[in-house]
Amino acid sequence: MADKNPNPFSSLKTIIITGGVVLVLGTVGALLAYNSLNRDTTQLPNNPTIIEPVDPVDPDPEQPVEPEGQRVNLYWLNENLEITPRTTDLPKAETQEEVLTNAFNMLLQGSDTEDFSAIPEETQLLDLEVREDGVHVNLSFDYTTGGGSASMIGRLGQVIYTASSLEPNTPVWLNVDGEPLELLGGEGLEVEQPMTRDLYQQQYQF
Repeated sequence: MADKNPNPFSSLKTIIITGGVVLVLGTVGALLAYNSLNRDTTQLPNNPTIIEPVDPVDPDPEQPVEPEGQRVNLYWLNENLEITPRTTDLPKAETQEEVLTNAFNMLLQGSDTEDFSAIPEETQLLDLEVREDGVHVNLSFDYTTGGGSASMIGRLGQVIYTASSLEPNTPVWLNVDGEPLELLGGEGLEVEQPMTRDLYQQQYQF
């Protein structure tokens, strides 16, 4: 009669074999997963470049700032002898005296547009000062020569309006060869000193 009880050694052998297979399969799976992870991982360079933050440079408070060019109105005459402003770019200047000096030097060069100047071409700017009592303009004697009364009124307006282009209400003192201008032209156009835009409009009509 056969023995119905299983051999204990046979069962133990089966368990050992099964455990070994599981261990081998687990080890192989772990190796495959590790290799796959290594392939998907981005490799960093051996010596990576590090960008250091740069501190902003503060401007030097003692460094002078260069002024920009100045735009002012120069005053010309149109075909109807009306005073006409033209906005003009002037060289860089630091003071009102420099700005107005540049303006007059350009005015005395004459117009390159359809407008014209009643100021004789030979006229020179001898001096210009900005004082507490207004703008003092000193022109050469050529300013008083040539032309009739309309020309004299026109050139006077050009000087008064250009000299007050920075401050429209400022008084203007007009000298010729260093002397106050009292009469302009052969017809004796009387010039009040100082002259303002309002006074000019009141006294001289075209």
